[in-house]
Amino acid sequence: MFIGYFPPRYLMSEVIHSGIFPIWNPYIAFGLPFYGDMNGSYWSPITWLISLTIGYNAYTLTLETLFYVFFGGAGMLSLSKHFTANKYLRLIAAVAYMCNGYNIGHLQHLNWLSGAAFLPWCISYFITMYKIPTLKNIFRTVVLLYLLISSSHPGIIIGSFYFFVFLFLFFFFFPAIENQPAYKKAFFKTNVITVVLLLIVSCGLFFGYTDILPHFSRNEKIDLVASNIAPTTWASLLSFLLPFATTKNDVFYQTDIAMRNCYFGIIPFIFFLSSLISKKNKLQFFFSGVGVFFMLLSIKTPLQSFINSFLPLTGYVRLTGEFRIFSILSFLLAAIIQADKFLEKKPNLLSKLKYIILSLLLLLSGLSLFAFSQIFYVKDSFFFHLSAITNQSSLSSFLKNTVDSLSFYDVIFIQSVLMFFFLLTVIFTYRKAKYKTLFFIILCEITIASLLNIPFTGVGKTAVRDLYSIHKRAGEGFPAPILQPIIKNDTLNRKDSSLIGEWSYFNRQIGSTKRVLYPVLLKNTVLYFNQIERDSTFNMKYNPYLFFCAHPENKKITGDSTQFLTSENIISYSVNQIHVRFNSPKKTNLVILQNNYPHWFYKTVNNLSSVNKAGLTFISIPVSKGVNDIECFFYPASFYLYFSITSISFLVLFGLGFLLIKKSKLNAYLLKPLLHEKK
Repeated sequence: MFIGYFPPRYLMSEVIHSGIFPIWNPYIAFGLPFYGDMNGSYWSPITWLISLTIGYNAYTLTLETLFYVFFGGAGMLSLSKHFTANKYLRLIAAVAYMCNGYNIGHLQHLNWLSGAAFLPWCISYFITMYKIPTLKNIFRTVVLLYLLISSSHPGIIIGSFYFFVFLFLFFFFFPAIENQPAYKKAFFKTNVITVVLLLIVSCGLFFGYTDILPHFSRNEKIDLVASNIAPTTWASLLSFLLPFATTKNDVFYQTDIAMRNCYFGIIPFIFFLSSLISKKNKLQFFFSGVGVFFMLLSIKTPLQSFINSFLPLTGYVRLTGEFRIFSILSFLLAAIIQADKFLEKKPNLLSKLKYIILSLLLLLSGLSLFAFSQIFYVKDSFFFHLSAITNQSSLSSFLKNTVDSLSFYDVIFIQSVLMFFFLLTVIFTYRKAKYKTLFFIILCEITIASLLNIPFTGVGKTAVRDLYSIHKRAGEGFPAPILQPIIKNDTLNRKDSSLIGEWSYFNRQIGSTKRVLYPVLLKNTVLYFNQIERDSTFNMKYNPYLFFCAHPENKKITGDSTQFLTSENIISYSVNQIHVRFNSPKKTNLVILQNNYPHWFYKTVNNLSSVNKAGLTFISIPVSKGVNDIECFFYPASFYLYFSITSISFLVLFGLGFLLIKKSKLNAYLLKPLLHEKK
């Protein structure tokens, strides 16, 4: 989270607080446009809200993460009201969604959490718009959909597109409203208006992404091998019952630990299983089918290859395991509908669910016995390290060493035993008719199951205050970088660098001596880093970020022997421009170690022109003999128009949808035909 998602947000907020409008980010991998960085959520109103106010630091990023988890739970509380009026079921659904395996697995991935947070809100207001097609509900739906796409990882955006297409088709062809023809017409009309408004409010985001995509190093559809780098494997399905078991044994799961966990509570899981083997209503058919579809899209199968080749955009998603959030959400909704049906009829739940519960108890017993036997057979368990663990000097060291020494069979045994006794407790509590206690026990189980996994997927080994102190070393403001070879720029020790990533992201100096571990890189930048790994003489580390070169058109560029620029030659500097004035003894070229990206221009006394390319990826500007006054600046003219449209339209829609419109003729405009037909 602090290596990949923090740097662009931090730099953006620092630039804003320095009185500069953030357009170009010169510090990550020789420069990127802020507005095209998909890792930085530049177009998210939440990012701007934090940047304009308190700003980004280690604490605010942590709070933003926790906000997304909580907000997702609140969204499920809102969504579940469409399927049940039972407040206890709705609270269980909310907590189950907050603590689901996707959230717990991706606590380090901010753009994945934000997508999961807004998804249930969007579905909830989409259904509300279907039931009550008013302009107010349209505006609210558009605002929430924009928050979803502007805050999320591209894979979540693609998955959401298909999810809402499926949802629209379901409501259009299987309306649950008595006045079907009128509602179909109004529903179609509301969706057309929604799409048009969403396109308008999203035009800035579309400009940013389409602007960078031709130059983005990962802009092509990937092959099947690459798409299976981190799927949710078949072995990961064990997590529906034993989420703690996903924390060990990489060989068994054959995927990243973040992609394995699908858990959403054992009791909701039991009701979901019940919905599969009992009579289902149309909504349960829909959510079960959609959930299975996205689960198959997440798992490495031949069907995944077929879907990727058949459905547009899905083939661009590298980490298909992220699609499982749609499965978890769909399965949870199917479970809530099933539980509500049971409670409405007030049957004896144990008699209705006894075969499922009995099967799970037998399965848990078998798993616990198997794991227990393996613990002593392979002698790979924390039991064999107890003497070393108990000799720790502090409680934190004791807990850390206990967690680290757990084996795969340990976690299976622990989770199986916990689940077995939890189910027995549920049975006993239900028979005693202690329903409030039962509700509390169910919430505790979901919470405990998530807490067991957090030490492996979500909690760093360094305190937030320590990260904050490292970031503070970077200072404030954006002075002109020092004119010295890049290799002399200050660096961090290996320990601190492993916590926050490249120091070049933060130290206000330009350039990096080696490949940077950042997911958004330009094609020519990748070409440069690849080349210097093969031939170190291509490396610019012995040059300052401004230097003179006689032949910048060559792939390998070298600085002139005479370099006469000093800090006094820099008239002004900001992240978006640099103004220099100097007296050159000869005709040459000024090289700026920034990526040669469109919208870079330079201005002299007699000329305004686009910059030239230097070497594999950098900028060059022709220099004449004598006095030169050169201003080089980044100016994407269309950006300002699209940014204005996006920001103004979002604020207007937010105000009309959530603040101003109550009951008015405008609000009831789309509902009028329906009211007329009813009369």
